[in-house]
Amino acid sequence: MSPEKKVEILFCLRRDAPEKPGGDSGKVYKYKSHLEARGFLVNVVTDPGELAIRDTTPDVMHMFNMQTPYENYRYLTWALNRKVPICFSPIHHEKKYMVQYFSAGLLGRFLSYDAYLMLSSFAKEFIKFKSVRNVLAYSSTPLGINKRLVERSARIFPLSESELGNIRTDVTDRLPPDKVKVIPNALTFSHGVGNQSASRDIDVMVVGRIEPRKNILKIAKAFSGTHYRVVFAGKENTNHAKYCEKFKSIVEASPNLEYLGELKQEQLAYHYKRSKINLSNSWFEVVSQVDLEATSLGCKPIVSAASALFDYFSSPPLRLEPDCTQADILNCVKLALQDDYKPRLKDDFSNDWEGVTNILINEYNALLGRKDSPA
Repeated sequence: MSPEKKVEILFCLRRDAPEKPGGDSGKVYKYKSHLEARGFLVNVVTDPGELAIRDTTPDVMHMFNMQTPYENYRYLTWALNRKVPICFSPIHHEKKYMVQYFSAGLLGRFLSYDAYLMLSSFAKEFIKFKSVRNVLAYSSTPLGINKRLVERSARIFPLSESELGNIRTDVTDRLPPDKVKVIPNALTFSHGVGNQSASRDIDVMVVGRIEPRKNILKIAKAFSGTHYRVVFAGKENTNHAKYCEKFKSIVEASPNLEYLGELKQEQLAYHYKRSKINLSNSWFEVVSQVDLEATSLGCKPIVSAASALFDYFSSPPLRLEPDCTQADILNCVKLALQDDYKPRLKDDFSNDWEGVTNILINEYNALLGRKDSPA
């Protein structure tokens, strides 16, 4: 490789990332910023169709998210045909919780989870994207595509050892240790800075999209009319308008509840520093950025049992099953408020985004046989 040539990394995201940003797209643009500062050439695509008009072949293709197998199929095929090494960040949600959530719904009475994922992806392809480009992918099951992607990738980057264990159980155990590297989520704010906050006037902070999979309505009902001051923050999911209206009506009728809408990260930090507890109860979670940021700023965490972040903590955090009762939530809050409940993040999981990107750079360099990172 010529020393003058910049190493090109191509990040491949799901097609709805521009209109529905999430943890995957958020981290990609943070990676991009720090990689470019280190001399890498970085491009981002959000549709496999964009690959056909590319003028260059990247040195590394980095893909994300097992929840979009039929989009990833085309990314995978393109890379294999051009012998481009693949790095994959699975962001894998533990299957037993996805199946449990789906089975409780109307379609769950008639379809298996895998059949639902295939049919819903197929419908989105035609109705939303008005495309037939992914038709060949539907000869494979979601599990088949994800298994092939994991096994054909040169590097796998789970967010935690817990997520890696779930991948081995749910997808494939054919994961040689030398191709796996945990790339943790980073902390945007300085670790521990929130512990100096003098006043914590919010009892419980709840951050997440207003939608069923986040269990926001159940949480609001649990706290309505109690002596706890509870603050919610998060964007409304417009696909669940009635759910959002029910949530807002409960908040409006409850003097102890407050809904702030969608907040920027700096605004969230301000509220984390004022809060005693951060509570999550999502059905689908891997390593929640909210849980990490809130804990780093001094909140006591109550996390979803569906998470895969337990190896981030020096002692086990309190957890709630996604199908827990309202009484379970209140009981867990009582435990969290006790003086002896003080879980902390391990030092190994307190990197900022530059530090995490440096871990990523080391992996890219090792894959490409480079001893030194770009200047």
